[in-house]
Amino acid sequence: MAMAPAPADDRVQGERILTDAEYVANVERVARDRGVVVQWVNPPQKRLAPALASR
Repeated sequence: MAMAPAPADDRVQGERILTDAEYVANVERVARDRGVVVQWVNPPQKRLAPALASR
């Protein structure tokens, strides 16, 4: 019986994925200035390298 290949895991051991708070704040500031309300469904994320994740 054939099996589908496992999805590739591009993550590095110890790597963390965080919401990109700086980008979110900038978008929400511009939206607020224009009278628009932003509701994030899939907030933008960024990967934090293992060396930086332990700080």
